[in-house]
Amino acid sequence: MSEHADRPNRHRLDEEVQALSRPQPPSPLTALRHGFALGVHRAVRTPELWRDVVTGRALRSPSSWLRGRAVQAVADHLATGGPSAAEVARQILAAPDLYPSDLVASLRARRIRIPPMDPRRVREALAELSDVVSIEPEPRQIWPLLQVHGGSVDGLPVTVVVRRGGVEVATQADAALAALLLDPLSRTMPLIGALHPLGFVQLTARVALEQVDLRYEADAARRLNEVLRESGFQDVHVLEPDPVIFTPTALVRPQFPHVPLGAPARPELADPQGSLRALALLTVEAALRKGFFWADPAVERLAVDRAGRLVVTSVGAMGELSRPLRKAGIAFLRAFLSGDHAGQVEAMSQAGALSDRTDRSLLVSELARAEELAPTRLVFGGESALLAGLNTAIRLLLRHEVRPPLSVVLLMRALFALAEVARRIDPSGSGLAIAILPILQNFDQIAEELDAQ
Repeated sequence: MSEHADRPNRHRLDEEVQALSRPQPPSPLTALRHGFALGVHRAVRTPELWRDVVTGRALRSPSSWLRGRAVQAVADHLATGGPSAAEVARQILAAPDLYPSDLVASLRARRIRIPPMDPRRVREALAELSDVVSIEPEPRQIWPLLQVHGGSVDGLPVTVVVRRGGVEVATQADAALAALLLDPLSRTMPLIGALHPLGFVQLTARVALEQVDLRYEADAARRLNEVLRESGFQDVHVLEPDPVIFTPTALVRPQFPHVPLGAPARPELADPQGSLRALALLTVEAALRKGFFWADPAVERLAVDRAGRLVVTSVGAMGELSRPLRKAGIAFLRAFLSGDHAGQVEAMSQAGALSDRTDRSLLVSELARAEELAPTRLVFGGESALLAGLNTAIRLLLRHEVRPPLSVVLLMRALFALAEVARRIDPSGSGLAIAILPILQNFDQIAEELDAQ
């Protein structure tokens, strides 16, 4: 058992991910698991391939057909590659605007099911807590890397979260294998959505690895609740685990009546805009003011209680920004919204993201020519224009060998994931823009606070 004062070290996670993204040969077990997934894909898709060849479909537009086959292969692999692969699919679907639309559509068309944990594995995960916690045998919720059970402590009902056995090693092995396959192509391969191929590996591994040590979850829930309390938000709260009864493989939190945000018959939110404003506080504003932020907002991590309050049922991952990166982030967002393309490049330089191969003048020129980055479109075009502009800016920066630090990529992903949550809360499409508007209006105040720290 652990005390919450023992704060886990997220910088260690970042360093681990950096090491994993260096190409390494796979273990026999990893090769076998991915070989099985590849075999399933070939068995299912080979008849379709030959049909396309015979009917001439493959020849009518070879490049389009090849891309479609590649996307289909990736989606099949994520659907059949086990829990760690399913977690990558979950991350893609949680922030769809960041990834290729055809890959997102292909994943949405599949129902990726993860089998429940073997009861013996559940007992192993709870070994250190078995004297104080009893659980129901059947899980209430199954995630790729975790499983949720009902249970009790001293006769009181609780929710028990346990880590799936072997997922930490599998996540590490998958990241190393992906880096091995992508490294030779990283100079010439098209971006994966708005991400560099190795950046994609680092991002998905970073979010996954934090989830498999539940001490991070306990720490993150407590810190995010502190942000809400300090700011006076009462329409959103984060479910905190018991401050003592948790280990790296299991945690306990009180049972709290709520209905998942994605459920068709959930209660109405009492204040949808206030809820979105609180989520923007936990992500973008907390990153700039506090230096830490919720990195994995997702519909499946949210619920609504009987009073119509939004409930964060799990955090998943949290990012941290150093003071220099926070200052660079404010500078970039200011420049982005005002159409100052040279300022955007300078902010990336302050963040240490420019390489020796970056041609600043050419990059500024291409940013200036991009229609999606016109200030009037960004300011008055609503959420879709804001996300399209940010996506375009990221793509152009990456094509010019700009490589933002992993913590910055985490924050960018959090913003895109927040947009997906905003669509569920406010289908009008203006929820995200309204939620972050107060942050944009307070840039000067935030910058002054940062300078005073």
